[in-house]
Amino acid sequence: MATAVAKAALAGRAEPGFALAATGGPVPRRVSALLTAPTRRLPAALLSATLVLGVTSWSAQTALDAATDLHQHLETAQDLTMQVSSTASDE
Repeated sequence: MATAVAKAALAGRAEPGFALAATGGPVPRRVSALLTAPTRRLPAALLSATLVLGVTSWSAQTALDAATDLHQHLETAQDLTMQVSSTASDE
């Protein structure tokens, strides 16, 4: 509905004097600007969001890997301690 009203406002009347006034000036330019498609920044926003998500996922994976390595090293150290203490008590 609003698009039809805007187009009708741009069309003007058949009178030549009024038609020239209707095609120039600030109001028809504003109406014309409203009818044009807006510029989109979606690709840049999508790229940024994807980058942030990727870096966050990589960071979480790295933290999980470090925690797993720490746990394995602690288990190995515990096993070695148990072996050393059992060997020492046997002698």
